[in-house]
Amino acid sequence: MRVALLARCSSAARRSSTAPLASLRAAQLAHSKTAPPTAKLDLDIAHPDAGGHALLGSNGCGKSLVGKALVDDAHLHGGTVERPLRTAHVSFEAHEALVKEDVSVFEALGKLQTKASKYLAVRFGLHPLLWRPVRAVSTGEVRKVLLARALATRPDLIVLDNAFDGLDAPSREALAKLLSQMSKGWGDILVQDMPSAKEAARTQLLQVTHRASEVLPEVTRLTWLSDDGAVTENASEDDLEARLLESTTRRDVRPVEELIADLAPPAPKDEVLVEAHNLGVTTDKTTILEGVDWTVLPGEHWLVAGGNGAGKSTLASLLTRPDQGDLRWGPAATRPIDGALRTTPSAAWVSTELHLRASSSREPASAMLALFGAEDAPACRFAAGLGLRALERPFYALSQGEQKLVLVAAAVASTPRLLILDEVTQGLDAFYRKHVLDLAEAYAAHGTLVFVTHHTNEHLPCLTHVLHLAKDSKPAYCGPRAGWDPHIT
Repeated sequence: MRVALLARCSSAARRSSTAPLASLRAAQLAHSKTAPPTAKLDLDIAHPDAGGHALLGSNGCGKSLVGKALVDDAHLHGGTVERPLRTAHVSFEAHEALVKEDVSVFEALGKLQTKASKYLAVRFGLHPLLWRPVRAVSTGEVRKVLLARALATRPDLIVLDNAFDGLDAPSREALAKLLSQMSKGWGDILVQDMPSAKEAARTQLLQVTHRASEVLPEVTRLTWLSDDGAVTENASEDDLEARLLESTTRRDVRPVEELIADLAPPAPKDEVLVEAHNLGVTTDKTTILEGVDWTVLPGEHWLVAGGNGAGKSTLASLLTRPDQGDLRWGPAATRPIDGALRTTPSAAWVSTELHLRASSSREPASAMLALFGAEDAPACRFAAGLGLRALERPFYALSQGEQKLVLVAAAVASTPRLLILDEVTQGLDAFYRKHVLDLAEAYAAHGTLVFVTHHTNEHLPCLTHVLHLAKDSKPAYCGPRAGWDPHIT
């Protein structure tokens, strides 16, 4: 096993060099020393003047492991890796680590000591958040901080592992534009006069993504990962979304109709599932929710909409604490509230917050299936129907997508009256994204949904009502879906 660090070279030398910027040779990667390794992987990442690179494949095929191997050697079990000295990494795990640092946004951005960090703080709209603890901002806002911190180092290579996850539509558009500019050189972004050689340096992009819509126009090479290894090709005008769906399709996953038919009968109906009166949440003198009057009745299915920082995930987490004293769900569900909130005791929840707290668990993955009180046999049967295997492995040793599927299985198999799905498709490949959305649609006949997403193509047909939250203000809309204007702010 060998790891080589390539010294940072001048842009002229890089343009004249035919050697790759980074490479893997017969590399075998694994989540832990006891986990099975990937096939031997051969991969070249070219210099940025050759165009960007995207890494594609199904959940569990090793995409995120490749990204980690380009940062350090913790997951390298054989073969060789060569990487540039300055590599940045934006990922689910980096998100988790940033939240645990217990620092302010200002501190996370290096106290804005560089021209790049100042520019990026403005570009991502982070100035109003600078003095807030990172742990007290929304999931999408944490992702913006993480991106700004990584990009501010002006790395030779940046690995973007599902980096658009958690961002609202305007933020995704802004990030795509920024990355496009960055791939052309930092001089165009940061200065208007003659840039220095350092500012003219370009950053190579390696995108790890499950969504064709997120692949940047600057990407010229695609690498497809599978159990057999890695295959690289030139990017083309083919229907990439269709190819992603075809390449990730699983034959060992039961149809949604069969999964739903195996569920236990729903619990006795509550007359009211959620009742909020002038609900508000304030943290560190910052208003997260204000003046929410909201009632959810059986048979209604609600979309909770709004931009990053509007309080969607905070509200979703509050719905899981019917006795006001349940500590399972972490700080968002147990923080003090203003006003009144009453919810059904029969609730289950899948969200990024829950996933982040569970991700490092050393419990067997099968133990996580009991998270919401589902009985062992039906929960294991449901998980097997989703194609989940080897659940005796520790939960932390599963891929991000596999972990998300375990949490989905735990929530749905518990047959709650209220099923809360907050950005449930984050980390899922094209096949599983469609399958989980179909599962949520089918569950609407079994219980009531509260659904949170930033993607308009995930607005399920079954959704009957919309609660549109506004940042630092009362809700912009609350009522039937037919009367909702998605463009309100």
